[in-house]
Amino acid sequence: HANAVRAPMGKYLILLDMNGTICFRSEEPVAGVTADLFVRRKHYYARRGIREFVSALDKSGKFTVCIYTSMMAHNVQAGLNAILPRVSGVKHVLDRSMNKVDPDAVNDWDTVRDMEKVWRLLTGYGPERTVLLDNEARKFGDTPRNGIVVPEFGASEARTHKEGTLKALQNYLLRLAEDSPADVRDYLAQHPPSAGRGPGVSSAHDLAHPPAADSHARGPADDSGVSSTLAAMASLKIQSAPAPAPGADSIPPGTSLFFVCTEDDRFTMSNPNAGITVRGKQPSSVRIQAKMDFHLLQSLVGKDVLKVEIDPDQFGRWIASRKKKKTAEAPAAATPAAALASR
Repeated sequence: HANAVRAPMGKYLILLDMNGTICFRSEEPVAGVTADLFVRRKHYYARRGIREFVSALDKSGKFTVCIYTSMMAHNVQAGLNAILPRVSGVKHVLDRSMNKVDPDAVNDWDTVRDMEKVWRLLTGYGPERTVLLDNEARKFGDTPRNGIVVPEFGASEARTHKEGTLKALQNYLLRLAEDSPADVRDYLAQHPPSAGRGPGVSSAHDLAHPPAADSHARGPADDSGVSSTLAAMASLKIQSAPAPAPGADSIPPGTSLFFVCTEDDRFTMSNPNAGITVRGKQPSSVRIQAKMDFHLLQSLVGKDVLKVEIDPDQFGRWIASRKKKKTAEAPAAATPAAALASR
């Protein structure tokens, strides 16, 4: 992810989630259905129509289609090889290292999209020309107006082969490209990709021009079509100005990093909870482990070689959480000698 990529002129950026949106991934097999892939104890099932969906958007010449997921890099590549074999329409793959920790997380591993990081990488794009597609509205993070909530693809959909969602979404996006809005956020608000009137939307017109009666009534779990994230998000979060970015010297001893991926002789490691991502060239004498202490890695690779990126907001929350935890775990103060003498 180190080198920025310039946006093709006039195209819209489509950021497509994986698990729950274009595939279903589970340790347990779906009864009566052959998995498209079984790797690392996970069964992968592709959503019907995904190859046609990606190919249609790519062939239109109006979109740059990217996979944007919270999955680790090695899992992403294995899944894509099964879900989108021989489909060249995916231009970039953004893995877990391109996400940030969900500040309202229920689970330790929950993340949200880090769009500032994405737009720094894919230069020339911005909120005006970016659409996120995901089955979870919370993942849109600070950019809810750019999101379309796609009905979740799970075991029951894999078993019954119920489809129509991706075709309806394909038609809607092609209509969006035809209308060529200057700002997709206004377009989503004015022409929400509503669920329509029946079990499966049959035309782009139904999506782009929903019936007036309660077009926002359906939520993200409705399987009859696609609902805008506007129906799930009541208001925008007000963001304070970011604090100055802390440097590598701010990272406390004992901070762990976790392996993300390697490209040629370069590696990426991160600690999503702390908002830390590091990249560097791997010396032939150093073996990168799945988990390493930051300061040990820095001493082995060299300060000048290691590129450290720190999300100041997430890092600040993590530091505060560490201090709070240490305070809670601190032993009770010793009983004063005077108190002991009086017993």
